[in-house]
Amino acid sequence: MTSRSYLVAICIALVLLVTVEVDAQRPAGTRPSNLRVEYLLEPMSIDTVEPRLSWIIESGVRGRKQTAYQIIVSGSPANLTAGKGDLWDTGKVVSSNTIQIAYQGKPLKSRQDCYWKVRVWDEKDYPTAWSPANRWKMGLLEPSDWAAKWIGDKEPSVTDTSATMLRREFSITGKPGRAIIYASALGVYELRINGSRVGDQLLAPEFTDYHTRTNIRFMMSPRCSGPAGIQ
Repeated sequence: MTSRSYLVAICIALVLLVTVEVDAQRPAGTRPSNLRVEYLLEPMSIDTVEPRLSWIIESGVRGRKQTAYQIIVSGSPANLTAGKGDLWDTGKVVSSNTIQIAYQGKPLKSRQDCYWKVRVWDEKDYPTAWSPANRWKMGLLEPSDWAAKWIGDKEPSVTDTSATMLRREFSITGKPGRAIIYASALGVYELRINGSRVGDQLLAPEFTDYHTRTNIRFMMSPRCSGPAGIQ
């Protein structure tokens, strides 16, 4: 074996040694999970520009605790996988807090998709693996974002209390990856697309004091899926 071959072999051995040492320091079986935004699992209509993030620590070892964390928020799944926090990267933050971590990254826009993950350091200052990727979607933040109009009977009957069926036909070109619907009613409603019910809520949009506000229910068509579709 030539001296060049010896050098290559030594370099490979050093790389393997460093990798083994890092893996040995990583807390086995310890990982952040149950990631939430504003206490919700993967919410799709957040209306605050500084949503609060939270998680829990899962571990098979007793006494494990968090001493620091790092959050990465990206504008695409690809950037998140690559570890690029193009929206927010906290770096290592010395803290035991796991709840109500307010977003402090780049300004968020209406309908914006946000993908995030977190890792923590344990009581021995060893980092865990990254949490599974998670996401949230911004809702409508500005009054100008609201383009919808109320629909209904022009002259509703006071004596006829049966449900009113409102229909609208439309067509699209191509197959959408995602269809998002913002729906509400002064009363209750059931939404269907092509005869299939959208969502599993009963008596949507829940109780509302119509003198103060009207709840908006977000729903996604069951025929569309995938985080990288069109809207």
